[in-house]
Amino acid sequence: MISVSLLQLSEMCQGELVNTQETFKVTGVTINTRKYAGEDIFIPIIGENFDGHHYVKNAFEQGAKVALFQKDHNYEDISYPLILVDDTRLALGRLAKAYRHEIGANSISITGSNGKTSAKDILFHLMNPYFEVSATSGNRNNDIGLPLTILESDADTNLFILEMGMSALGEIEYLQEIVESRIVLITSIGAAHLNDLGSMDNIIKAKLEITAHMPKDGVVIVNGDHERFMEILKTYDLSQKVITYGFGSNNDYVITDLSQFQDSLVFRCEQLSHEAIVTPLLGRHQALNTLGALLAGRELNIPVDTLLSQLEHVRITGHRNELIRVNQALLIDDSYKSNPEALLESLLLLSQFQGGSRKIAVLGDMLDLGDKEVEFHQQISKEIDEMDIDRVYTIGRLANHFHDFHHKIAHHFENQDDLVEALRPWLKQPAIILFKGANALALFDVVDKLKSEEKKMKKVALIFGGKSSEYAVSLSSIASVIRNFPIEDYEYILVGMSKEGRFFMGDYSVEEIENDEWLPNPSSREVLIRPGANSSFTIIDNLEDVYVDACFNMIHGKVGEDGVLQSLMSSGNLSLTGCDQQSSILAYDKDITHRLLDNEGILKAKYRTLTRELSEEEYHDLVDFLGEKVILKPAREGSSYGISVATDFESFRLGLKEALTFDNKVVVEEFIKGFEVGASVLEKDGQLLVGDVDEIELQTDFFDYEGKYSFKNAAIVCPARLNEKAERQVKESAKLVFKLLGCRDFSRVDFFYGEDGRVYFNEINTIPGFTSHSRYPSMMKGIGIDYKEIIVTLIENALKRRHG
Repeated sequence: MISVSLLQLSEMCQGELVNTQETFKVTGVTINTRKYAGEDIFIPIIGENFDGHHYVKNAFEQGAKVALFQKDHNYEDISYPLILVDDTRLALGRLAKAYRHEIGANSISITGSNGKTSAKDILFHLMNPYFEVSATSGNRNNDIGLPLTILESDADTNLFILEMGMSALGEIEYLQEIVESRIVLITSIGAAHLNDLGSMDNIIKAKLEITAHMPKDGVVIVNGDHERFMEILKTYDLSQKVITYGFGSNNDYVITDLSQFQDSLVFRCEQLSHEAIVTPLLGRHQALNTLGALLAGRELNIPVDTLLSQLEHVRITGHRNELIRVNQALLIDDSYKSNPEALLESLLLLSQFQGGSRKIAVLGDMLDLGDKEVEFHQQISKEIDEMDIDRVYTIGRLANHFHDFHHKIAHHFENQDDLVEALRPWLKQPAIILFKGANALALFDVVDKLKSEEKKMKKVALIFGGKSSEYAVSLSSIASVIRNFPIEDYEYILVGMSKEGRFFMGDYSVEEIENDEWLPNPSSREVLIRPGANSSFTIIDNLEDVYVDACFNMIHGKVGEDGVLQSLMSSGNLSLTGCDQQSSILAYDKDITHRLLDNEGILKAKYRTLTRELSEEEYHDLVDFLGEKVILKPAREGSSYGISVATDFESFRLGLKEALTFDNKVVVEEFIKGFEVGASVLEKDGQLLVGDVDEIELQTDFFDYEGKYSFKNAAIVCPARLNEKAERQVKESAKLVFKLLGCRDFSRVDFFYGEDGRVYFNEINTIPGFTSHSRYPSMMKGIGIDYKEIIVTLIENALKRRHG
């Protein structure tokens, strides 16, 4: 967030500093004393029914250090530091613009009648592995929300992805003046805000304001399917490059061969790639949003193939074609807003759904459509009559007109309770139910009420054991998880993998697991993962399926961290905590990890990878490059097994021979003088959090298995005794490595802090030790996240991937 001196702040706002001669530093901006969270700068905003100047004294009493203050207000009775400005809203914008210039971040601006939030979400997931991204959240797309998004962003942000909304001419131009994006994206043109702007031409002109204040080398990416929009765009004679995309063959980039599946959307765009484009979204309009985001991302020099590989990780903001299973019914929650163009797309999606289920459209009013609001609803009614939809339920003053022309089974409801009551029976049979209406109709509340009908708690399979040398560690980790499991929120079943690699399910006690006496338990029954979409384990002796909502992975090392378990679970549509198969493979193999990070400029010890024993002559060639003292590590083995330090040929020969018994690849690194530090990364609510950095105080040359789990010859110091700069570098590097390897959910990233004051990457652990007193939970506790909250976060992440 912004951090400046008072003098800098007044210059950025183009204001006058009064009531102080000091120029101390201030950090953070707030406009709301009710949500004060320690920010130093209070900006009183004036609205139609409120004036923030009434709360300036309250802001100072809560801890603010300075406030902006409009000159036309009386400030004589305020003795606190103030910055006098002509208009606090405009000053907020100036401050955001100045801060953006100061940190030097690029930006992408997005507008459109429909699709701007989804396009922003898609673009965020595409760019997040390669940039420190700050993006619009919620409805913060106006002259207050957009500047706050910028000002609340970290100083290391190098890319803004910002939505721009409007309800009048001139508003988007003002926002673009703040942002000055080189890349802009216009997702669609529709009748939304017709009541405010009076005509479709005015809507188009308002959207095209996003092209103002662009550099000459800028790029304007537009959905070219709207004929009138393209006519008006041509009159602008823009100096910037214009790229069009859409379904029409006249576009530069054309969507073809579109197919909708229950869990993914597949289409082609031959002008962009010869590969099919696959994204886990619903609706042909999301093909448009996906293509627009891909084109914008390409302008930041990310290879198209790389962007396409990131699409599988895309998640969009709630209530936008969310797919939710409740009992036997499938709910499509598209309740965020509704206008003619967006509603028609959603109805087409429902109509084209395959599977033999009943199809029900639950529709609320479309608002802000001006004098033709009834006509717009009636036109949709005519379209419904031609679609494969069984029933139409409506609610709202205007929605009754959806029934004027169609011949489907129909019912209009006066209140939500009656609507919920009518929908409840459909949850017990195969049905697909679409919810679409203006935000004011709050159809998302209806969805939430129906979701609460599924009273059974989500079932989580706790996975432990395994074929790894870390088998005993897994037993300790899962025992700790069981003792701290949030049984008030979820139920769990226990699924253990034997040392031979077979799965068993049973009612095991914690003591049986800790003492490795779980398998002989009489309740043990062998299970397998059935390939397909069932998300279940099958009991072998009676072929009974046991459905689970998520699987919690506590198998450390081989099988659990190397992509094997991830592949097995994926084949059965089981949602597993932790990394997916690809990122697990990349992170587990130290050789591959090093090679990938070489390309990204991550500082590491010099290394070589060996696959055989060396002669003495070859050894000397190696140490000429690495130095006399080296550390040898099996490339694919966890918990420091097989690691040794060598200072001469004999110790090297013995160490390499031992390491090759663990793996046929051995990474040999120069020995870094210094000490080891670790950073815990947690993916929570779409953000990457990093806990306190810890430090390993050693009495030996390296942190071996005994040191790691019994703290023999080692002590853990948390927080680490690092200076502020080094600590920040460790945390930033941990997030960067996590993103570059495509990791998800959580990991511990280890580094060396060298005597030269530099931070060297060591390795990443995607299933770190996980008892309540292990390093990972201890580091997260330092930032206020306790052990149970970590467990809940990992479960919720897996549930979101499974249930949307």
